[in-house]
Amino acid sequence: MPLIRTYAILCKNEGCYYLLIDIHHIIADGQSVSIILSDIVNYYLTGSVKSNEYQFIDYVNYQKSVQWQIQFQQQELFWLELFKNAKLNTTLPVDYKRAEIQQFAGRNIDFKLNEVDFEFIKTLARDNKTSNFTVFYSIFNLALSLASNEKEIVCGIPVFCRREKEFANTVGMFVNTLAIPVCINYENTFCEYLLHVNKLIINCLDNQEYSFESLVNKVVKNKSFGMNPIFNTMFSYQDKHSMKFENQNLIKKTLDVKFLSINEKISKFDFTFTVSEKNPGVEIRVNYCTNLYKRDKIENFIKLFRIVISSIKINKNVVIKNLRN
Repeated sequence: MPLIRTYAILCKNEGCYYLLIDIHHIIADGQSVSIILSDIVNYYLTGSVKSNEYQFIDYVNYQKSVQWQIQFQQQELFWLELFKNAKLNTTLPVDYKRAEIQQFAGRNIDFKLNEVDFEFIKTLARDNKTSNFTVFYSIFNLALSLASNEKEIVCGIPVFCRREKEFANTVGMFVNTLAIPVCINYENTFCEYLLHVNKLIINCLDNQEYSFESLVNKVVKNKSFGMNPIFNTMFSYQDKHSMKFENQNLIKKTLDVKFLSINEKISKFDFTFTVSEKNPGVEIRVNYCTNLYKRDKIENFIKLFRIVISSIKINKNVVIKNLRN
């Protein structure tokens, strides 16, 4: 099977062509898709594409350097210390017994937060010198803690791993997954908890090159075929700059560029919570495993997520234990 396939489809009734590109994830991450689309659009508009001095093979060779190996060893110490006593695979309680071999049937539930709620999130982020991502991630983990009655939550997040400026515009599979163990003190206020998560996120991002596979090999003693190693829930955040092109104004006048949402019927994790900035408000997709959960369980979690937001809107210094009521 080829790693990339491209089709030009003529729609006679519409008088236009559709360009269909099928790319295997093993050779391109989300940032790479943006780079490829930018090159295609720029070539269509100008007849030329900027050459990139560095290719993915250069990144592979960089990983063999002494500098990389020293960084790898330093980052390994950070992650092993972070997971020394961490409770693994915390998740939303399941409705159906987990099979011995992991099942991947899935469904999606989409919902929105209005502009007022999003403005509150952005204000909360600015006031606490953090990001919209961190506020949403903190609320998600807190809702998961309340729903599962667990005070320690391990959740995965994807990261770009493109901190070297030389590879900012290189196509390849750079992305890594970070498993982040968040300990929630129910005696803290929400803002105190948010500052704790913010510090944790910063430290984890400072050590983002340490591969998830390496962490699994170090901390997972008894691997299970019935679930993912270390964590079962994934959180993803897409801001309005996730997909951007050069010559934006010219593109709008010349081409109709759209990103289509696929209603996939698989779930790689117990559930994945994806927050996407829109104008106005945000759209959130919950992808969940139907072999583990009834739809009602996920809908109840969404209600709880909204309740947490409503509660901190009333009082951002609410003590977390009071959210149980």
